[in-house]
Amino acid sequence: FNRAECQQVNTYVQLLMKQTRPALLPSQIGIITPYAKMAEKIRTTLRSQGVEVGGNGIMVGTTEIFQGQERRVIIISTVRSDPSLVEFDVRHNLGFLANPKRFNVAVTRAQALLIVVGDATLLARDPNWGALISYSISHGAFIGQRPEPNEDNMDQLAAQLQDLHMPANEENAADEDWEVVMQPSATELQEGPAWDRHE
Repeated sequence: FNRAECQQVNTYVQLLMKQTRPALLPSQIGIITPYAKMAEKIRTTLRSQGVEVGGNGIMVGTTEIFQGQERRVIIISTVRSDPSLVEFDVRHNLGFLANPKRFNVAVTRAQALLIVVGDATLLARDPNWGALISYSISHGAFIGQRPEPNEDNMDQLAAQLQDLHMPANEENAADEDWEVVMQPSATELQEGPAWDRHE
């Protein structure tokens, strides 16, 4: 299990139950994790904080337990932060990565709010999680450290850009395609990229 994620999930639960108006009931919150041991650890942590779990309380379990069910708020703990363990999971059909069915069930259980706790760089390696992360970033719904680009992501982005065909102007829209050219700004040329500047 992942202690840091367990604590982060607990923090979100406390915020949801104490700072939302009207306050959420425990029965309106579900926590999905791909591993039974992590679900057990989250239950223990929440109970130690006086949070009702199970029955009329917060539902905590694996993806399979949530099949066909929804909650007002879903918190997903993805657990993994070590790439070598992800390879093990893929070989043994465990976890969320490289398993589109589990991904789909997990991200479609929320009625109003979905919170994903995980290693964004590791998750972004998977096409489904990568798309969700990109969507979240582009819509201002991403909190935390953004995923680091890796060679696979850059190759995938380059392929998507090559497949992008947009008319250059309305007069000859049928005859010409836009060429996508990425050039650094004058500021970036002088000072380096924004993410590398210490302002």
